Amino acid sequence: MSAGSLFQTLSALSIDPTFLWFSIFFITFVLEEGAAAFAVMLALSDMLSLPLATTAVYLGVVTTDLGLYGLGYSASRFQWASRWIDGAKIKRAGEWMGPRLLPAVIMSRLLPWMLPPTFIACGYLRLPFKRFFWFASCTGLVWTLVVFSALLGFGNLLVQHRFSFTSALVVSGFIALAVWKFRAARAQKSAATYAASYGGDAVGSVTLDASPLPCSPPLAVQPEKPLVCWFERLPGWIFYTPVAVMWLMLSLRYRSFTLPTAANPSFECGGLVGESKNQAMLQVAPTVVQWFAPHVLHARAATADQDCGTTELQMALRALATAALDFPVVAKPDRGHQGYGVCPIYCKADLQRYISAFPRGEPMVLQKLITLQHEAGVFYVRLPGERSGHIFSLNLSAPAQVVGDGVSSLRMLILAAPLVGRCRALQLEAQRARLDWIPDDCETVVLAFARSLRLGATLSDGRQLVTPTMLARFDEIADGIKDFYFGRFDVRFERLDEFQRGDNFQIVEVNGVGAEANHIWDANTTLRNAYKTLFAQYTLAFHIGHLNRQRGCQPVSARVLWRFFSNQQRALKLLQRSTRLQR
Repeated sequence: MSAGSLFQTLSALSIDPTFLWFSIFFITFVLEEGAAAFAVMLALSDMLSLPLATTAVYLGVVTTDLGLYGLGYSASRFQWASRWIDGAKIKRAGEWMGPRLLPAVIMSRLLPWMLPPTFIACGYLRLPFKRFFWFASCTGLVWTLVVFSALLGFGNLLVQHRFSFTSALVVSGFIALAVWKFRAARAQKSAATYAASYGGDAVGSVTLDASPLPCSPPLAVQPEKPLVCWFERLPGWIFYTPVAVMWLMLSLRYRSFTLPTAANPSFECGGLVGESKNQAMLQVAPTVVQWFAPHVLHARAATADQDCGTTELQMALRALATAALDFPVVAKPDRGHQGYGVCPIYCKADLQRYISAFPRGEPMVLQKLITLQHEAGVFYVRLPGERSGHIFSLNLSAPAQVVGDGVSSLRMLILAAPLVGRCRALQLEAQRARLDWIPDDCETVVLAFARSLRLGATLSDGRQLVTPTMLARFDEIADGIKDFYFGRFDVRFERLDEFQRGDNFQIVEVNGVGAEANHIWDANTTLRNAYKTLFAQYTLAFHIGHLNRQRGCQPVSARVLWRFFSNQQRALKLLQRSTRLQR
């Protein structure tokens, strides 16, 4: 079997419908709305059929209802439970709820925070089980169908029309406001009724501050063809939740949460998080070193002393001379992430300013500035013991940039650019010194040196550009890196035809398991294909880690992984504090 066929087989096995069904079923016990959203996402991604997803949520809802009833019924049989129960109030509640069981169940569906105590009370009061079962089953079915219809309609609308996340948030806000108003009115009326029944005080009203929000400046009309996929606008914790669930499922299957760290045994934590860029590059053999941009490591002093700035500059210059490097160079953190702190250095003054702004005690990488025009991310995967691998993903990267018209200021151009909102705000802050500058007509203004999604770079799918000669070249390069089987090469090249022939390019960085198949951020990628790619990617990471574990390579412990993650987050916070290094 060829490597490509094997990878396709592994991708097909990455989703177990039975496991997904039970995952949704058990998530319902904790949060019914979250389980429904997860089920709809799997259905839209074709990971689970819609009938199976709906059945899992519905049966989970009904099982939860019956469990709450059973919990209350069990509590009524134990004397110790009466210590936390007011018998008089329970008796009055039973007298009120008995003939009104259906309205009570319906109200509990509309007011989720009332559902657990109401259903537990039904069991504690030993209300007729058959009536409760039918009422709970019918209302649960209606709730499931309504929620699924709303989520499916909203999801399909986003996919078909590619609404921005802001538009989706506005629509969701109106829906949430209407639901909140309805629930608040019902809750206030019900609370007053309950208070009167129990001899309590009426619930007072609450006045909300309805002051208008400040208006944003009008933006120019967006181009017809979007430059970013619509789900890039989602917060990361929302988009990556299914990926986290998939990681947990694979952890159970392979009996190790950190198994992917064994995919690249020579990299720190397999390159999953917090790894050293210098340490990864040191694994490159002399036979293939000509394909990598030369670099040198320089660590800034942990404490300040007299004339420290000049001394550190001299040490950095000596390190450059030792590595036969000269300006211009690129300076970046040794344990960086998402383009933080990546800056071009053209002279000694630039290097002095960078060192002064760089966090103390942290190492930096000084690398030859590769002036080749284009950049690509080549995600390479190879099974241990195989001679040839597979280019799992290829993306082309363009920097965040705007084109002048001779009239608009840089501020207006940034506001009109099809950037994600968070990138637009970052660029306005980064370019604040020249926001009033008016670029010439057709003048291209690059907003950030690093081609990172965080900074507004445009990533496009280039998998159709892969050629056998390109694959053969990366087979050769990967074979020259000690125990490297899974990761992404960040490559600079001048001409596409040369790159396809495997010639005239330079690798500026090697990323391990923590890298991502960046072609999913192409504007034409669907959410379904994005999740299929990510699920297949991490299935391969676990499988390769499993194969290396059989060869005697052990994954790092969860404690070690957490230490690397914490160190990376600490370094990123230090970098973010410096306005000079945020880009």
